[in-house]
Amino acid sequence: GVVGESHTTSQTQHPEEIEQAFQEFISKYGKRYSTSEEYDWAKDAFAENLREIASLRASGDLTHEVGLNEFADVPREQFRKALRCVPDPKLRRLANKTFKRRAPAAPPSSIDWEAAGALAP
Repeated sequence: GVVGESHTTSQTQHPEEIEQAFQEFISKYGKRYSTSEEYDWAKDAFAENLREIASLRASGDLTHEVGLNEFADVPREQFRKALRCVPDPKLRRLANKTFKRRAPAAPPSSIDWEAAGALAP
């Protein structure tokens, strides 16, 4: 949950700065946490994502933009699991089938759109 729009993340490590940044995040994205445990869990994930963003930016090796987005309160591993696609077994079977291409049919010389029911009465 760290890729996305830019957000100030200068080496934010102090608890007060993390709390302030988290409050701004909550306000910006309209986040709500039903328990103090859920709040703490989300804030910990947010702080970890802030540290990761700061580290990536400090490395100078970025080929893409990193920043906070609406998923910044989700731990990285949970975010990755949510993004994994599990292919439908039916689709996998279709991928192994061979399909024969049919020759295209010649279009009709004219179409009575009214008779075809394509026009409103």
